[in-house]
Amino acid sequence: LAPDFKVTDLDGRTGQLPGVYGGRLLDDTLLIGGAVYWLANDERDFKMTYGGVVVGWQSHEFGRIRFGGRGLTGFGRATLGVDTAPLRGITPLAPAGRGDIRFGVTDPRVPAPQLPAQTIRARFAATDDFFVVEPQANVSVRITNAIGVSCGAGYRQTANANWLRDRLNGVSASLAVQFGF
Repeated sequence: LAPDFKVTDLDGRTGQLPGVYGGRLLDDTLLIGGAVYWLANDERDFKMTYGGVVVGWQSHEFGRIRFGGRGLTGFGRATLGVDTAPLRGITPLAPAGRGDIRFGVTDPRVPAPQLPAQTIRARFAATDDFFVVEPQANVSVRITNAIGVSCGAGYRQTANANWLRDRLNGVSASLAVQFGF
């Protein structure tokens, strides 16, 4: 069992993904289990959660150090902001009155102000379900007989995201505390 923390690139922004993975270690080298991660923030247009099956391999110990890799395969859901195409050349309505107001009367000789054309942009939140594959290389250090620390680097590749497409893909770095090392 290992609480895990990842820093990742998501849509050109840096995201923090706390999570947990766990499983059964067979023959002291093969890990079979599961994992779940979620994006830690409160923004309505920057959310992601994913999880799935984890399969990993680690070498036998060299002193207190092990090398290995693992991969997650599963499903997730993400919400990111999407900008609409800009609408150009929209001229806002001019104020109803003209010129200088004195004693509640406008001066009709003063021309109405001309406002410049503007560009209107809109942003909405798009949510997609996706399939994810995330391979990762690891280095683990045994602290005690039952506790270890693992550092890793990986890449999250997604598929079947209709709106968000490859905006969910990205590199990640992780730090985990392993129990039952």
